Amino acid sequence: MDLFQLHGCGTPLVTPFHTDGSLDEQAMRRLHRRLGPLMQVLFIESNPIPVKAALAAMGHIDPSYRLPLVLPRPENQAKVEKVLQELGLLAGKEKEYVAGRED
Repeated sequence: MDLFQLHGCGTPLVTPFHTDGSLDEQAMRRLHRRLGPLMQVLFIESNPIPVKAALAAMGHIDPSYRLPLVLPRPENQAKVEKVLQELGLLAGKEKEYVAGRED
């Protein structure tokens, strides 16, 4: 299997494809289960507010917003950061995803 980088995170993940290009359905399901909470929390408020909040929490951008965007509600910011923490995506907390291992 080939490795790729989750955009903006620097966390290595395994692609859901075999080297011959065919789909590895088990790896795809594992990847979907692993990233499902992130995909859900990124839509907790009007997009792109949670995405910008996540990138700011990871240190990739400054936490500044131009109108009409506003800061996420504190409880939603906490939810975004909790998911990032669980995935090991906050600074200094990266975890490697290993195919076949459930986290």
